[in-house]
Amino acid sequence: MAKLIKKKGQDSVQFVMERFEEAEDWAVLRQIQINRAFYNSRQWISWDRVNKTVFVPELRPGERRLTYNKIKPAILTLLAKLCKNRVKLEVKPDTNDIERIEVAKGAFKFLNYQWQDDCMDAKTRRLKFYMLVDGMPSLKVYVDKSQGRELAVDDDLIDELAKEAGIDKAALKLPTKTGKIVTKVVDQLSIFYDPLAESTEEIRWVIERRPVDVDEIEAEFGKKVEPEGNIVMRNSFYPDSLGQKPRHYPHHAMLYDYWELPCKKYPKGRRIVVAGGVELLNSEDPGEFPYIFFPALPIPGTAIATGVVTDMTTPQKSYNIKRTAEARILEEMGNPLWLKPEGSVDDEDLINEIGGIITYTPFGNMKPERVQGASVDNGWQNAMERDEADIEDISGAHEISQGAAPRGNNTLGGLQLQVEQDETRLAILVQSYEDGIKKWGEKVLRLVQKHFPEEQQLSIVGENGEIEAFAFAGADLTGGEVVDVVPGSSMPTLKAVQDQKIMNMWSAGMFNDPETGRPDVRRVVRMLGESIATQYFDDTEQDENKALMENRTWQQLFADEQTAAALIAYQNELQTYQETMQQVQAQGIQPHGVTPPQPPVKLPVVRDFYDHAVHIAAHNRFRKTDDYDRLPPELQAIIDQHVAEHERWLAAKKQQMAAPAQVPVQ
Repeated sequence: MAKLIKKKGQDSVQFVMERFEEAEDWAVLRQIQINRAFYNSRQWISWDRVNKTVFVPELRPGERRLTYNKIKPAILTLLAKLCKNRVKLEVKPDTNDIERIEVAKGAFKFLNYQWQDDCMDAKTRRLKFYMLVDGMPSLKVYVDKSQGRELAVDDDLIDELAKEAGIDKAALKLPTKTGKIVTKVVDQLSIFYDPLAESTEEIRWVIERRPVDVDEIEAEFGKKVEPEGNIVMRNSFYPDSLGQKPRHYPHHAMLYDYWELPCKKYPKGRRIVVAGGVELLNSEDPGEFPYIFFPALPIPGTAIATGVVTDMTTPQKSYNIKRTAEARILEEMGNPLWLKPEGSVDDEDLINEIGGIITYTPFGNMKPERVQGASVDNGWQNAMERDEADIEDISGAHEISQGAAPRGNNTLGGLQLQVEQDETRLAILVQSYEDGIKKWGEKVLRLVQKHFPEEQQLSIVGENGEIEAFAFAGADLTGGEVVDVVPGSSMPTLKAVQDQKIMNMWSAGMFNDPETGRPDVRRVVRMLGESIATQYFDDTEQDENKALMENRTWQQLFADEQTAAALIAYQNELQTYQETMQQVQAQGIQPHGVTPPQPPVKLPVVRDFYDHAVHIAAHNRFRKTDDYDRLPPELQAIIDQHVAEHERWLAAKKQQMAAPAQVPVQ
């Protein structure tokens, strides 16, 4: 085994290759190939120790092989259940300040934008598939400077930069794209982990191996690498024995990307990239570690997990053998062997036609007759049912999960219990997936803070298909934002049980409007998955965003000294005006032509169509902050008057709803 410690003066290429030899575990790679072959209905297979690949051996004389794939439908059922609900993310602010809360909301919208823009639904579907089959895939999250929007660079700026660098402007390499955060699914045959780690937290380094075109290597790293002949990738089984062509990479070189996490020796981590015996990159400040691990079923003593398919191969193999033997016996029962005395009848006269006549010469009591061989009894069927039950128990995909009613159980409570049992078995996979997606969200926010500090105008598609535009700047982030996943949000749920739970809560009065005391029909219909009340939450969120924007407007106005002084003077004039009007009206005089003072700047106004309860709650949260307490009384009064107007509108609305309906007189 290669040594783990790099010797003094050791070549970086040799160091990376030694690390790769340490991490290349053929017991794991062999099992992954077997799992993929069984999923692909290649289940009569053997292992080629020389080529280190799975292959289908040649048939022996008279041998038959029947394959009844029970693994694929079970895996597809589990995959469908895991993909049923999208994981729900939350971004928590680093402080309770209103501005930081707004930044957290913007970060949440950016994560939604990144999820949609990077097609994360499709990528997480592939990720979950590899979790079920292979055991431990990864997500690679990084910034690709070759993607994004085109950059428009001024010619004068190019000339100036070339002059400062002392080179010709044609040789000046400037970025042509804005860059983009990219997420890539890395399967377990392409990434190799630290073999000494016993958990994912103990992994100190990884190596990603992939074939890359030598022209792309030169364009990215600026170094020329010779092609490594004809690279052949056999990831699932030996293609030649199946009449399929293997994947050839004639103009490629195998690239080894070594990443080491931060440690005492390398506090910022380390990255070494080699290909074709050439060092392409050696950096002790490579940036954000890009990989996120998604282990499926843990194995004691190692960080590398295994897939669900691993334990399903044994009962699947046993099932195929029994079905093949059963088919052979049934075929022999329909056409058994003939036992005939020598010379009693010619072989060509022994026919199997219905109603046929065979003429033979008897020899004493002997005559041509069939030999009754083995028969298929109930024992065969019971044995195959046990194999099927073993596959279902291992996978957790029983009949009810596959859309079939289980035999002998027709009660609603029993069906719900069986569904819950199947879904409970997915908890380990779901928790591993949710933990990884949480890390994905935090990694994306750190990357956007570092690489995209400028403000971006982005848009996302809301729940109701509406386009929502928003502005977001990575510079607003502090790096302390916490991304949380709603626990169990990606767990599959039985809609019938969920609907019944909602209706029970409805009957208990838990969905009554706190303002009116009446049942909130729109909210319940929305929770049931109907589209009748699609505007409910959007309207509420829009009112809350409007109120928060008003809070932000006050903060910006009060932060400017000249504007604040003008508003204080305006508030004093308004107070004097109101006191004067009260005195005049107390004397029975109705003033005419006297207009109140006008604010020096535009202030938020109250409209009758606002959701006043939502606005009051948002403004009261601001009035409880230290920023509000530090304001002069004149500026506090501006906000208080605004809230009081909301309260008048809300009281008038309640009074109108409480008034008895007027019956017109006939």
